[in-house]
Formats: sequence, C-alpha cells, structure tokens
Amino acid sequence: MAGGLFAVDRLYFNHIGGFDQGMEIWGSENLELSIKIWLCGGSVEISPCSRVGHVFRPTIPYGFPAGPAQTLIQNANRVAEIWLDEYRGIYYATQINLHTRPEKPVNVQDRIKLRQKLECKDFGWYLINVLPELNIPSTKAEYFGQIHNRQSGWCLSVLENADKVSLLATTCDEYSKLQKFTLTSLGEVKHAALCLTYLARDQSLRLLVCEQKLATMQTWHHQKDSHIHMLSTSSKTHENLPNLSTPINSNDEKIELCLDLDHKIVNKVILTACLAHSPYQNWHFTYHFNTTTLHKWFPRV
Repeated sequence: MAGGLFAVDRLYFNHIGGFDQGMEIWGSENLELSIKIWLCGGSVEISPCSRVGHVFRPTIPYGFPAGPAQTLIQNANRVAEIWLDEYRGIYYATQINLHTRPEKPVNVQDRIKLRQKLECKDFGWYLINVLPELNIPSTKAEYFGQIHNRQSGWCLSVLENADKVSLLATTCDEYSKLQKFTLTSLGEVKHAALCLTYLARDQSLRLLVCEQKLATMQTWHHQKDSHIHMLSTSSKTHENLPNLSTPINSNDEKIELCLDLDHKIVNKVILTACLAHSPYQNWHFTYHFNTTTLHKWFPRV
C-alpha cells in the first residue's frame, strides 16, 4: 500500500506505533506499516470505489542527509531487521547495492519491544496467510526469478500439456507463477519441484522430476547475463544439432550446448551449440543471489 494514501483510525494508528521514527524522509514506510498491520492483528482493506488525489510537487522541498540512495537502503534495512525474521537473509542477498548485512548494526530495539508488546505474529505466518502466491526461492539458489531473453524481450514460461511439461518463450509477466525459475548451486534449473531436462533422443527440453540418474541431462551453468549451458554432454548424441560449425570428431566427448530461441519460430526454446556472440543465447535472471551472504543466514544442510 502507499505510505501516504490510506485511512486509519487515529487511536489504532498510535496503538500500533504509527510510523517508524527511526526512518528518515521517506521510503519503505509503506512496507513497514502494511506488514505491521497484518502481523499485529489488523488487516489492510481495499476500497475500489474510493477516489484519492495525489499531487507531486515539481521539486522536493527537503533534503536527504545521507543521500537519496543510502536513505532508502537504511529505511529498507530497518523493515528487514524488525519484521522479516529469518527471511531477511534473502532480502540482503538480493540487493544489488548491498552485498552484506550492514557492518553498523541497525538499532531497532524500540520497535522489537513494540512488536513483542503487540504480540505480533512471525513473518512466516504472513507468507502463508496473506501472500501465499509469493514464490520464496530455495536457499540453494544462485539465481532466481524470470529468465529473460535479451534479444527477443520474452521470458521462459512453462507450457503444461496433458502428457508433458515443456518450455516456450512468451511475453514477460512478473506475476505469472509459470515464469518463476531457480538455478541452484547444484546446477539445476528448477520450476517448483521439476528440473529442466534435455532429452537427447528427440532433442527436446522438458521439465521432469529431479533425479540423480538424470544429472547429466539436468545440470546447467549460467554466466551472468549470458549463456545458460550444459556442462557435460556427449557429442555423439547430438550430431544433428543446429549451429555446429565444424564436424564432430569421433573422439570428442563433450560439447557446450546453450539454451537458444529458434530463429524461425522465435517462441520455441531449443538447445544449440554455444556461440560467443549469439544474441538469442543471452539470458538474464531477475535476481542474482550473493550466495556468501545467503549461506551465512541459511547454512546448507
């Protein structure tokens, strides 16, 4: 919800602590207030027929003591430290400009005491009861979110048919669960519990149950903002793949194969030999986790 466009009972607003006085200027007060309301026994209701005027000034009449970017980060950090519980590790690991938890501790003791006084629920309750559609990445994730093709502007999406689950490229929709993927530290490109799998017998890409025996067909690597490729693939199995510019030597055992888009049927996702400058082999995940930070918070089992 917007931090300045809401109606609330004044006594209730003061009872739950109002705005966080540790924040500066603006930024993240909307998140703090809405999360706090839900966790501490209230609810945020939408009035679809309401009309609210919101007029922006031509210039900002106040300054940011620490600078705009740093102020926004500091405010967001307070929300993480007070309300996100163990999930704040995911927040810190996904911040482009914040690769570690702040060295200077965020002083939020007064708000922690308020939370205890109000007997607020934990953030896990919020994820289950208020925002169940939110996809929480695996703690083994290296990359997470949509897989965006730079050249076409499209995103990978799951295509569910009666007898198989496969991929296609389509218009990006950040709210679509069918476009949420994780690349794990084990090299698995996962959608929910399924792994992206290359089936050499018919040169198709499918989403199948993750299995150790299929590891060579389910292991992928990604260079940031570049190829998504298979590491170990027998070249003898792929003599008919497109984009192989040189004959395959019978002594060859491995060849790098990259996710690509069919240049004739652009929304068809295929696997071809990797080319250094192929624009259709250029892929970008929404989030690149700082795994050092993530694993400090979520030690691997």
